[in-house]
Formats: sequence, C-alpha cells, structure tokens
Amino acid sequence: MYLGSVQPSEGRCLSDIKRRIALVSSVMASLSKTLRDRRLSLTIKIRTYKVLVLSTVLCAAETWTVRAEDARTLESFHMKCQRQILGIRWQDHVGNVDAANQTNLPPVMVQIIVKRRNSIFGHTHIARMPCTLPVHQALRCQVDLSVGRFADRS
Repeated sequence: MYLGSVQPSEGRCLSDIKRRIALVSSVMASLSKTLRDRRLSLTIKIRTYKVLVLSTVLCAAETWTVRAEDARTLESFHMKCQRQILGIRWQDHVGNVDAANQTNLPPVMVQIIVKRRNSIFGHTHIARMPCTLPVHQALRCQVDLSVGRFADRS
C-alpha cells in the first residue's frame, strides 16, 4: 500500500481496482435515496457522482497498468452507476450508448486515466530530469505508448 493505492510487484492493478470499486459501491448505496429524488436535477446528480465516486475510484489511477480485463471492470461499474443515476432498470432495455449520452459523462474511464497520466507527465520531477536517466526514459516510453507513438528509443 502506497499513498492509499495498492502497488503489486507484478504490475497488475486489478486488485486495487476491485478494492476501490468495493469502497465506492457503499458510497453509491448510501446515495441511492438521493439519486432517486426527482426534485434534484440530473446536473446535480452527475456532479455528486463525479465528486464522491469518480474521485475515489480514480485516486492514484495514474499509476495503474490498465489491461483489457481492468478496463472492462471499470467500464461495467461506470455504466452501472450511470444507470443508477438515470433510474434505468435492467427491464427497461436501454443500451449503454443511450445511457451514456444522457449523462454526458466521459464514456470510457480509461480515457480519463490516460488524460490524467499525460497531464502529470509535464508537471512531475521525473519529466524535468535529464533524458539519460532510466526513470525518465521509462516514463517517456509509457507516455508514448499511451498516446500511440511507437518510436524506437535505441
């Protein structure tokens, strides 16, 4: 555990993702009465979700190595929350795209993680270190991969 985030030695982050989803699920359960309140606007419900849920789930997400399985876990939780905010039940047969369009939330949580990771790159001490240091090269390589640049760094 480092700064509230589990950092396993093998580099997988699924255990931390599941732990954070479990923490936030209790928050969503306590918000269920608030989210069902018809007097509150959708905008207030979405802001509440962003502040109380997304900030907790994505705390230290910049350090995660997100794999396909991890992305699916995050996305399914994100869609479950969006459906709860909108009051959509499983019997309503509303597609994920329709639900996401109604909330105007970012559709993919992995995009949020990549955006955060890229924004941190320019503001860390690692980015300001000499390019010859291995830690700087490793960070640069990770950023290049997340952005889609596959240049050879030999």
